[in-house]
Amino acid sequence: MRIRNFSKNTQVRYAWVVRKFLDYANVPCEQLRQNDFKKFILSFTERKLSNNTINNYSAVLRFLANHCLNIGSAEYLVPARKMEHKLIRILSKEQVHKLLQS
Repeated sequence: MRIRNFSKNTQVRYAWVVRKFLDYANVPCEQLRQNDFKKFILSFTERKLSNNTINNYSAVLRFLANHCLNIGSAEYLVPARKMEHKLIRILSKEQVHKLLQS
């Protein structure tokens, strides 16, 4: 991670997620399977975490699979979730005028 110039906070966060994943899977790294990755991510969807948080965890697992375990292309292991887009609330002319007068 230092070679890729990850910040100290990112390194700590990645280590935390990997530790959680390995505790969850409860198998040695050599025995990890695709299903272990998917079950771990699904456990977060059941806890109703945001898609952004789940995508961050997925990125950690892809890094683990691609760069640490040499599984190869891990995008199929943990696909990114669709991001939530919230519409911006725009003030009406009357609301802007009232705001400026106050």
